[in-house]
Order: sequence, then structure tokens, then C-alpha cells
Amino acid sequence: MSYGQSPQPGFPGNQPGQFGFPPAEPPPKKSWKGCIITILVVGGVLLGGCCLAGWLGWGWIKGKMGEVVAEQVKDSPVIQEHIGEIESCDYDVTETARVTEEAQKQGEKVAQKMVFDVKGSKGSGKLIVDVEAIGAQPDPDTAKLKLPDGRTLDVFPKEDAAEPPKE
Repeated sequence: MSYGQSPQPGFPGNQPGQFGFPPAEPPPKKSWKGCIITILVVGGVLLGGCCLAGWLGWGWIKGKMGEVVAEQVKDSPVIQEHIGEIESCDYDVTETARVTEEAQKQGEKVAQKMVFDVKGSKGSGKLIVDVEAIGAQPDPDTAKLKLPDGRTLDVFPKEDAAEPPKE
């Protein structure tokens, strides 16, 4: 008789589930499904959060740029005459790209320009500003106002030499 065999068939030490305990089941296979779903959900939330933060940040930056430009041009006689008191000044990305592309096609040496949609108490228009001039001391060549009728005016007109200086 060999080791582990009992002379009597049905002896408890020789059967599965010895000593009255049921046979042990093999451990369940580990599923990665839960981990993958968790990773996808967390990744989606992080990506959505980053996109939302970028969108809000871009909106805030556009708003601040508009505020700076509006503050810079609000006292211009041209703005006062055609726009009035500025109510909104919003950065226009597509018009900025169009103006830059148009200038490049005409062979101009292009300083980066930014276009803002300006609305005021008397009217509206497109304000085309040199990027270097934003926040700097305005001069005649830094900003132009394009009116809905197609006219383009210097926001800071050059002083007429024939006029005596104002005191």
C-alpha cells in the first residue's frame, strides 16, 4: 500500500474535500475590466478639466486684452466720434488671421496685428492694433478703426502741422 492510500474505499482522508470541508474552488480569474474603466473615467475627467481650464483661461486672457486696448483708445477723438463710449472690446481670432494673411499676400513686412470687435454707444467697428503697441504709448500708426461702411481711419490721427499746439 502506498502512502496516502487507504485500504478502505471512501475513507475521508482519501477523498476530495477531506476532513468534511468542501473542496476548495480555484481563485476567480482577475479581470482588468474595472481597472480599465477606472483609468478611462479618470483620464476623461482630467482631460475635460484641462480643456475647461484652457477655455476659461483663454476667455479671461481675451477679456483682459480687450480691456487694455479699450482703455488705451477710449479717449481718441475718432473713437469718440464713431464708437462713443466703449461698451465691449472682444478679440477676434479669425479676423486677426485674415488681416495677417492679407498683409502677407500683399508683400507687406507684417508686424503682428490683433483685431478687436468694438461696440459702443454710437456704433461699432473693427479695431486693428499692432501687438507691440498694446499697453504702450499710442502713436498714429499703431491702431486703425475699420467701420461697417468700409472706411478705415487712424485711431490716433497725426497732428496737423498748420494747427497751433494746444495748451
